[in-house]
Amino acid sequence: MESLLKRHFWAVILVGLGLLGYLTAGSISALIGVQLAKASRGDDKAQVAAASGESTLAKRLREGRLRSESGAVMAGRSMFLLHEPPPPEEPIEEEKVDEPASGAPPEPSYEPTTLPIKLMGTLVVSPETWSSASVEVERTSHKIVSVGTELLDGKAKVELIRRNCLVLNEGTKLTKACMYGNEGGGQVAGVESPGGNRPPPATERPTAAPLAARPAAVETVEGVKKTGEGAYNLDRSHVNDKLKDVTQLGTQVRVVPNYKSGKYEGFRMIGMGGESLFKDIGFINGDIVNAINGERIDSPNKALALYEALKNKARVTVLIERDGQPKTLRYTIK
Repeated sequence: MESLLKRHFWAVILVGLGLLGYLTAGSISALIGVQLAKASRGDDKAQVAAASGESTLAKRLREGRLRSESGAVMAGRSMFLLHEPPPPEEPIEEEKVDEPASGAPPEPSYEPTTLPIKLMGTLVVSPETWSSASVEVERTSHKIVSVGTELLDGKAKVELIRRNCLVLNEGTKLTKACMYGNEGGGQVAGVESPGGNRPPPATERPTAAPLAARPAAVETVEGVKKTGEGAYNLDRSHVNDKLKDVTQLGTQVRVVPNYKSGKYEGFRMIGMGGESLFKDIGFINGDIVNAINGERIDSPNKALALYEALKNKARVTVLIERDGQPKTLRYTIK
């Protein structure tokens, strides 16, 4: 049998080639038939439209409207077969802040506290329970407080944290401690307190020279000297001058919480302006501050730790994350 197949193997090859040619011819015939059928249907539609006195374009538009009315999907049609334009949308009115009507009860106001508590700075975030503030107690110690923190052995408890003021619960009454002094009875309901609690106008404060006036390649700016990679010498008077107005400082940089796997891990610095102290001392937008002087930033209450360290410490070491890589910044302040 094997010898027979070897002698007549050419016949097997011929049979295979014949089957392949038959299948190929059938496929080609089927494709040609489909194309001819499509062309025939198109000619028939054109002839019917011409006989009825209706142009092809008018017929296509009419069919499009019928399909639109019946809810049919217009997929695969010409870009000119459009649904009728929807009715114009009514303009959305911007939300207006409700102003208190005449005769409505005024916003609550608080008496200035007589306790030895001085507000140095605030960080107001949402939710409000994550806000924090830096206070000076009895002119001897600085603390970072949040809502619910007790001061002076329970004589006062932090009830609210606003941009420029703290509202304190002193047991029988609510009082306030503001950054710009406690004179006047201004309200503490909005972003800023009117009257004596409003910060002094920006024109009364000396301003630094514009950034454009600085040479682009110079590493040293006023009060700041770069001594190496990530190392800086800072002039204490310059740092204190930059940090004394926390409201102005808030316009130079913003901090937002940073989370990893649902856990609070440091804060991210964004919105850094050209004259920001933090930009001068080596920070850039997007830096994540993870630790300050070896203390991890693991809760929103520590968001002011960098401000406190620069204000009160002679040496500050900051561990940051930049573009996914750890980096250390070191400062000597004198």
